Amino acid sequence: MKVLFLSYYYKPDITAAAFRSSDFVNYLSKAGTDIRVITTYPHKSENVQLEEVKDNITLERIALRPVKGRGFKNFLIHYLSFIPKSISQSIKWSSKGWKPDIIYISSPPIFIGITGIILKYYLRRHLVLEVRDIWPDSAVAAGQLKKGGLAYKLASLFERFLYRRSNGMVCVSSPMRDYIKQYYNKSICVAYNGPKKKQLQEQKQSQPPGIAER
Repeated sequence: MKVLFLSYYYKPDITAAAFRSSDFVNYLSKAGTDIRVITTYPHKSENVQLEEVKDNITLERIALRPVKGRGFKNFLIHYLSFIPKSISQSIKWSSKGWKPDIIYISSPPIFIGITGIILKYYLRRHLVLEVRDIWPDSAVAAGQLKKGGLAYKLASLFERFLYRRSNGMVCVSSPMRDYIKQYYNKSICVAYNGPKKKQLQEQKQSQPPGIAER
């Protein structure tokens, strides 16, 4: 299987989103998936290569336009600068004979969905959306957006549009799944950020005597 994975965050960036994305991609690679990743330069690390090819993973990084000042407009320009470059790279791979079976995008920010939607119809492939945070409400909590404003309303409309155009969805909690169900009537996969307490207890109980106490 061939998977095109797009995310704003990836190792060696020092963020939870980067660790999740990298671990997930490594898991798919070990399972034999031919996976290509389009991501950005790390936000909190300078230890990075332009392009990496390892095992079944091809990694391409994109330089985003720097954020100049605060305010939603500046953050919007920063996030949107990912779109044309990521689309161009995907089309470049496609023109050379590599087409994914699945396009997998990880949000937030939700603007990565623009790339996902365009590639879905251009490449005629299924789109899977991973939702790690509800956007635009997470942008409001971060002080990047004012709730109830025009930008918030437009972002909310796009959020629902993206949900409805996705062929599959992954989220991180049951409450998040219940929220998404308002706009998405297909099955939603809940993949927690870590094992649940019950799972940890069952794992501990299944270990040979003496191992759990070490």
